[in-house]
Amino acid sequence: MSIQKRKEKEALHNPDEFEFEVMRKRKRNRCKDEKVLKAREICFILHDLQLAKKKVEELIVSQHLRSHLPADDWKRQQTSINLEESKLRVEELRSQYEKSTLDKELMEKEKMCNTRPVYKWRPKKGKSEH
Repeated sequence: MSIQKRKEKEALHNPDEFEFEVMRKRKRNRCKDEKVLKAREICFILHDLQLAKKKVEELIVSQHLRSHLPADDWKRQQTSINLEESKLRVEELRSQYEKSTLDKELMEKEKMCNTRPVYKWRPKKGKSEH
């Protein structure tokens, strides 16, 4: 097709038609997109949870190494404070992870409930019994 014919065809083309088709496709794939986003969210939360657990382990080791220091030493106090904050962060991330996985499972169950029945009962043909 020549460039001139393409330009003529483009001039006759309705610009709203493309947007309408895109919107229709988005509506159809919305459930799939939500599942993908929920799975990504769970992966990110799980990654953060693993990093936070690793940080807690490192702080426990550093606290053990600093146990020979006096109780009023600022490094030892700071390690204890960081350890408590990290433990709270781990608990927060764990609850978020559990909530997200539960939401994903419920979303899958809703999808299963909203599907069409496998077999549709049909009325009997022939004489009706009244």
